[in-house]
Amino acid sequence: MKKRELRKILKKKGFVEVVAKDHIYLYLRDPNDLERYYSHIRTKVSHSGREKDISDDLLAKMYKQLGFGSKKEFLGI
Repeated sequence: MKKRELRKILKKKGFVEVVAKDHIYLYLRDPNDLERYYSHIRTKVSHSGREKDISDDLLAKMYKQLGFGSKKEFLGI
């Protein structure tokens, strides 16, 4: 899966991007207050100039880190 696709999926699920110098951090937005986000529910992707694929192993770690029950739930399949 491309990083661009993953970021798009997570934004649809309520995550917000915070761009830092070396990575793009994705935090879950508070549904009751759109100005706040949950700092403990987060992941990050590289700021690489190349759009490399994210491996299945890394996707598995990400969905577990974010509290999703399965890869299908995580990706919205």
